Amino acid sequence: MDRCGRGRVERYPTSPSAREADAFRCQAGLSRGVQSRTALCVSFTKLISTNKKTRRTYVAPKYQHPENSSLTWSGRGRKPQWFHEALASGKTPEDLAVAGAAN
Repeated sequence: MDRCGRGRVERYPTSPSAREADAFRCQAGLSRGVQSRTALCVSFTKLISTNKKTRRTYVAPKYQHPENSSLTWSGRGRKPQWFHEALASGKTPEDLAVAGAAN
């Protein structure tokens, strides 16, 4: 049995300060695991609960499909299939760049 009488057996002796902390937890009705999980849960909740909504900013397109001008890409994230196909056909990224786009 542990110091709180809950059936857990301590394998190793603890320091006096640890024993005092255990006595306090026993009086408060908390075990080591419950206290640490509660603290972790509270800090995680504070971390993920923000009242601010993240806004995605508009990014101007840097690349445009040579034949279909409605297909554009900002240069961020995964490359679109048309970009891969254009590069495979021998075009360079500079050939696909939007006129007037800041690179």
